[in-house]
Amino acid sequence: MDMELDDRDAAVLDVLKEGRANPRYIREQTGIDSGDVNTSLVRLSRQGKVRQLTRGLYEYAGSE
Repeated sequence: MDMELDDRDAAVLDVLKEGRANPRYIREQTGIDSGDVNTSLVRLSRQGKVRQLTRGLYEYAGSE
């Protein structure tokens, strides 16, 4: 089930399209608060758009 991306999800994806990142870096680049970054990462991971490589490191999975 592919859900519509909200602005936060889109901003997180934009950062990850530039390369691998951790939540702190994503927060610094987007200004989105910690809880919302984590929520977006979970949602995007479940949709297959983002892949968690190790604890705290994510990358764009290329399925948009």
